[in-house]
Amino acid sequence: MPKINLTKNQIVMLAIGAAMLLGLIILFMTGGKNPAPVAVNLTVWGVDDESVFTTALSGYVGPASVRYKKIPEDSYRATLLDALAAGEGPDVFMVRGEDLYKYRNKTVPAPTSTISAAVMDSNFPTAVIQEYTDMNGQAWGLPLSLDTLALFYNKDALEQAGIVFPPANWEDFQADVRILAKRNANNQLVSPAAGIGGTLSTVPIGTDVLMALMMQNGTTMNSKDGLEATFAKSSEGLKAFNYYLQFANPSSPYYTWNENLGSAPSLFAGGRLPLYFGYREDYLKLKAAAPYLAIKVAPMPQAGEYAVNYPRTWGLAVSKQSKAPSYAWDFVIQMAGGTNGPRAYMAASGRPPAIKFLMNEKKGDLDLGVFALQGLTARAWRQPDGDAVRTILSDAISNVLSGARDAQRALSEAEGSINALYKR
Repeated sequence: MPKINLTKNQIVMLAIGAAMLLGLIILFMTGGKNPAPVAVNLTVWGVDDESVFTTALSGYVGPASVRYKKIPEDSYRATLLDALAAGEGPDVFMVRGEDLYKYRNKTVPAPTSTISAAVMDSNFPTAVIQEYTDMNGQAWGLPLSLDTLALFYNKDALEQAGIVFPPANWEDFQADVRILAKRNANNQLVSPAAGIGGTLSTVPIGTDVLMALMMQNGTTMNSKDGLEATFAKSSEGLKAFNYYLQFANPSSPYYTWNENLGSAPSLFAGGRLPLYFGYREDYLKLKAAAPYLAIKVAPMPQAGEYAVNYPRTWGLAVSKQSKAPSYAWDFVIQMAGGTNGPRAYMAASGRPPAIKFLMNEKKGDLDLGVFALQGLTARAWRQPDGDAVRTILSDAISNVLSGARDAQRALSEAEGSINALYKR
């Protein structure tokens, strides 16, 4: 057989022809249709009811298929941490903003090409920036809701006492406590005025009120790098601590609480406590427990003209274990950072919004207005573990009330215990 000598151009032309022929064969075999895309399945864990999240998913139009699993809130963190430790965690999970540092080694940050520091700043209030971004402005999650501490009051009880308006500042609060608290001839507390001054065992929201007081008083809660608690190193922190404790001090003119009174939420729901504090979710629980009680919501009392409110956020984070992190982050961005997702979640959950455009829409709302508006002036601090911080502060309160420590020592020991958590 004679040898065929091909030029370089002829070889190139043959290669192109072969490629075209292969393409025609594939086109014929697939009927001219594009190959089916690879299916992407995302698992999402959270504390919301399945009906809530299913409704909220109407705001997601991405390509992934999403399967949601509800876990009861009281066992949520333990269940999630166990699953992540076993390598069986979800792609996306709900997380409180105060706990993001705790999950820092278990999550994937947002792509800066999509969620930059400027994007965060233009769409979310300060408290979200403080909780959800690191010192470089990179987001490690996005918020679904931003709740804030507010004052709950029994309208009938205040009116019976001749109090026309709920207290707008702490001076007015003290004055109202003196009117509402009742003592007998032996200076024993017969009827408390407010649930404040106690430990977590009797005042579940107490340590949050304490932290709000610290921040309103100008306390520097963290070091600049956010990796050390510093609240006990300043006179402002100690002053706020003593202010909180005075309400459980029998020798104080503002004495209104002790640990023998029982549960503050139960007393409030039973009409035996005129003033209490809580978040939107606490308000809904109280209304459900006491549907005929005249419970009203007022803004959190302030320490000065510059409002400082205390937040509790729920958000979404992407797990390091996700096999589709880009799809997972697309889901988070649509649900928490877009237009349809946040609106659908707010409508389904009833939680106050965390994104600015909805906060602006809801600031005059009868149900969400107080919480939405306070979200703009909410301030957070980087905590190593939200629940552990509360327990440590509650122990400090207990140590002072029992006489085991003076306020300065108790607060300094609490700061040291919290700083140990940052190193875990």
